[in-house]
Amino acid sequence: MFIRKSQNLTGALFMSISMAGYVTNDAFMKLVGSELGLAQTIFIRGVYCSIFIFILFMFKNEKNLKGCFNHFKIITARSLLELFATIFFLIALINMSFANVNAILQTLPLVMTVAASILLKETIGHKRAIAIILGFFGVLLIIKPGTNDFNSYSILAILAVMSVTFRDILTRKMPKNLPALFLSLVTSFMVTLTTGIYLVFFKIWAPIDIYLLINLGLAAIFLLIGYFFSVEAMRFGDVSFVSPFRYTLIIWAMLIGYFFFKEKIDLLSLIGIFFIIFSGLFVLYRENQIKINVQLK
Repeated sequence: MFIRKSQNLTGALFMSISMAGYVTNDAFMKLVGSELGLAQTIFIRGVYCSIFIFILFMFKNEKNLKGCFNHFKIITARSLLELFATIFFLIALINMSFANVNAILQTLPLVMTVAASILLKETIGHKRAIAIILGFFGVLLIIKPGTNDFNSYSILAILAVMSVTFRDILTRKMPKNLPALFLSLVTSFMVTLTTGIYLVFFKIWAPIDIYLLINLGLAAIFLLIGYFFSVEAMRFGDVSFVSPFRYTLIIWAMLIGYFFFKEKIDLLSLIGIFFIIFSGLFVLYRENQIKINVQLK
């Protein structure tokens, strides 16, 4: 019992570190993207990430890769959705409040539940349905459509959520023996290649100094920290215990937004963030209860 509790706490710590890694990467991308341009920012970070992931891939010495390329079409489709999600999210990130855009992204479990019910025929009980509606109401409080505070870039944040949702739906359809590191490497390479082709075709390349290169290198490192610790968190702790700690990302985002970008969150946005966190946690709780009941039958 003590060992299980210790592992859960370790998993929770790792998940919190993972979320800090992801949101710190976002902070660097917001800083650099506003100066350098989106395509060039994604490309340079992609080069860093592809190199880092390739080194990890070689170090891990993955085997049984022969069958991986049999799923080239679905991997390509998944990579394109990753590209769309990256573009939509980063445009929104550069032009919106740091905490708000990250809060909208945390509706992903809610949207994923709805998408799974439609596309994968998974059932949603009335309690989860109410929680999902409450979470979407929280998004409306953040984006404030029809008011002077409405930021049209928030629509792109929602499109980023949709892109990630369909990406994850495709991921569920992939064989479970497909190495996650291989998938990450292919995705990173394809996103980097696509933005590189765009830069060459339109002849877009702004002068870049060592300061921006260092920042993008740090962004890539923190992105990999986020990825590594999210995987390790699931290996150490129970999913039901560890998963709710994903919402520590919003806390990190609010702190970074306040101290580094001098952003203040209005009351309605704060209430909206609370609704998103509450509904997300409730959906995770109900899904865990359903799994337990199925196992007991």
